Amino acid sequence: MVKKILSALIVSLFFLGISPLLFPNEAKGEFSSYEESYEKAVERAGKAQKVLKNSYQKLEVGTEIISEIENRINPLGIEIGTFKKQLRNIDQQYAETLKNIEKVIFQVEDKKIEIADMIDQTDIREIQLGEQQKAMLEYGKLLYQQRREYFDFKENK
Repeated sequence: MVKKILSALIVSLFFLGISPLLFPNEAKGEFSSYEESYEKAVERAGKAQKVLKNSYQKLEVGTEIISEIENRINPLGIEIGTFKKQLRNIDQQYAETLKNIEKVIFQVEDKKIEIADMIDQTDIREIQLGEQQKAMLEYGKLLYQQRREYFDFKENK
């Protein structure tokens, strides 16, 4: 019974903490929305990590309580070793989950760097287009001046 309650608690806390990371509802399109999405994802990952750490601490307290119960029940000859093994497995699963969250955070950091690179490339393209427009304007002025000189020369002849 205690095992089922702890399992349900662990699973529900896990999905409450991780689900916002797996199903973000962010709009895609512009760089600012990517930056906002990144900030929200980092915030959610931090919250999920806090929830998991808090749950892990509660699991440790539960393990201590079970140890006390075991010490009281053992004189009666009831075996709780298998339950302790299951708790250890759950403890390992939590450690793996924390590692996975850290991986997600690193992936989000990588995406932030990619977005910043895209923004930089866009800025460079805008500068290049501005320079091209200036060069074309100067070229147009030069052509107009040459044409005017040609017609002035032709009229003076």
